[in-house]
Amino acid sequence: MLAVNPIYAQKSTASGYASQAVFKESSVNYLPDRIIGKWITEKKNLIVEIYKSGVEFKAKVLWFSDEDNLTEPIDSRTDFRNPNPTLRSRKLLGMEVLKQLKFIEESNSWEQGVIYDSLSGKEWSSCAFFTDKGHLRVKGYWRFKMLCKSLDFLPYKGCVK
Repeated sequence: MLAVNPIYAQKSTASGYASQAVFKESSVNYLPDRIIGKWITEKKNLIVEIYKSGVEFKAKVLWFSDEDNLTEPIDSRTDFRNPNPTLRSRKLLGMEVLKQLKFIEESNSWEQGVIYDSLSGKEWSSCAFFTDKGHLRVKGYWRFKMLCKSLDFLPYKGCVK
């Protein structure tokens, strides 16, 4: 399938944009929306859904493993570690955990995001990109990307419990 990407249109000094647009094959390696969908961690303990809101990408929790405490089902768990007392009663299931992520064409990655870690109750800077294996790697970091925690995700095709 071919698509016209206006970013690649040739600019002419005499007539604005030239009538000939450069066609770029719609490769899944290029598309900024490639991250949209349901993703499961390699450890199979978390499923998130990434979606687009305006120009930014966000993610919400669809499912997580409750094996750490089988007496407390996932649909009853709350954000009790949140530093804001008014948010401590919100459910973890369905909670937005990633926001403000924007696609940067030059690096073919998603940058400038904010990710929330419910285990620590802290927000971190975030970026995402695809690895050579095709996994979606999401990083949470403080100031420097090399000082980070990363999660690798695979596309999730199954049903969410």
